[in-house]
Amino acid sequence: MSSELPSFGHLTLSHRASGENVRLVRSPDEVVLLAFDTQTKRLVELHMLRGGQPMEGALKKSAMERAQQASEIRGPTFMRILEVGEDQGVVYYTINLNEGEFMSDYVSRR
Repeated sequence: MSSELPSFGHLTLSHRASGENVRLVRSPDEVVLLAFDTQTKRLVELHMLRGGQPMEGALKKSAMERAQQASEIRGPTFMRILEVGEDQGVVYYTINLNEGEFMSDYVSRR
């Protein structure tokens, strides 16, 4: 679904030269794409819950509430959630682009 969307609300999805969305490997339960936030004018990680599938009713309400609660967590080890929202039934949140590499990737190269 997400590969067909040129934008997601006010977020413009980044694409590779081949036209595919730039997918970031973060969580098996989420589709995570590189996006440009047209309101704040910066690159962000777009995390779409439930694999990017639309949600309805109580499931959507619960997901929105959990994401909103998570956005209130502050601390040096947490990536701050910038926005929680819903587009076409898909619940999402955005965080700043994490421009590092995973520790496991670093260790495997050594």
